[in-house]
Amino acid sequence: MNRDEVRQKNCAASSRSAPPGREDRNCQPAVPARGPWSTFVSSVLLPLAPLLMSTCCPDPRPIADGAGGADGSTGGSARLSVIQKQVFDGTGRCVTDCHEGGSAAADLRLNKGKSYQSLVNVASKQIASQVRVIPADADDSYLVRKLEGGPGIVGKQMPHQLPPLAQADIDLVRSWITRGASDD
Repeated sequence: MNRDEVRQKNCAASSRSAPPGREDRNCQPAVPARGPWSTFVSSVLLPLAPLLMSTCCPDPRPIADGAGGADGSTGGSARLSVIQKQVFDGTGRCVTDCHEGGSAAADLRLNKGKSYQSLVNVASKQIASQVRVIPADADDSYLVRKLEGGPGIVGKQMPHQLPPLAQADIDLVRSWITRGASDD
């Protein structure tokens, strides 16, 4: 008699003597054995799923062509001109409050026509080893960390002495950087 047959025989005997609802937990039906296909799927395909998805779908975030930012869309509107108008000049008031002209805080000029040269591939004045905007790498761009109040920043979250930017505006900046931080 094999192990399953012994267990089945013992379970049958104990279930007759146990009150209803108090059956032995060890007497539950055995889980069916895994076949070769399920073993292949769980041991080979599942661990490779992220790699396979990133190959065919490099950016899992939705692409939208709306106005961008506060309305929640980011894709087609993730351009510097939109960020300039909406974030730097608009809700964030980065230009009028701190980052304009020769007296710009941290020598970061965000006024129109100057922001790209002050941001992309430029070392931060606060931490020289950090780059303000690294094209295609939003996570390592110091600008994103400052806007999110993330770890490893000097000073406070930006914009300074104002409420933090809406997440949609931060996502707009992230999307622009992830898509290569081009100057339009």
